[in-house]
Amino acid sequence: MASPHVAGVAALIKSAAPSKSNIDIRTILETTAEDLGTLGWDESFGYGLVDAYAAIVDAINFNSGNEMFIRFIKLKKLKKLKQIKATIKVKSTNGKKVPFAKVSVAWSGNDSSKFLDNATTNENGIVVFTIPILKNGNHSITVEKVFHPKLNYNKTLNFETTEEIRIR
Repeated sequence: MASPHVAGVAALIKSAAPSKSNIDIRTILETTAEDLGTLGWDESFGYGLVDAYAAIVDAINFNSGNEMFIRFIKLKKLKKLKQIKATIKVKSTNGKKVPFAKVSVAWSGNDSSKFLDNATTNENGIVVFTIPILKNGNHSITVEKVFHPKLNYNKTLNFETTEEIRIR
């Protein structure tokens, strides 16, 4: 059932950016899909889950690529380690991964104050943060700043800026 969805998003891309070639559209679809399973293309999921919003944003900004945004934030409870793991992906407006971006975040939930942290994205544009679980309740992470020497951070393009998880 993926084919009709991908075809529909391809049509949306063509309507938003009529000058795009079929190769441009394919590239946009591949680079904006939410990767599932093994990193990159794989036999089970192909390039992943088609993302209409990301594809249209990239189609409109195709090859301008001078801006970056938060593509996703995922929180996961690591029971055995008694930690929360946050995975954040940064992409450019031309759909490319953004390595070497410094991401600053604020954690909240362990106590009444915020805990600030920062790290740099890897070659896939992904950065991982962990924090110990000190008490049950709602815990959240918020992206405060993103810096890269060659790209501008445009938070209005973010898919999300804050993610929350409930620990019991």
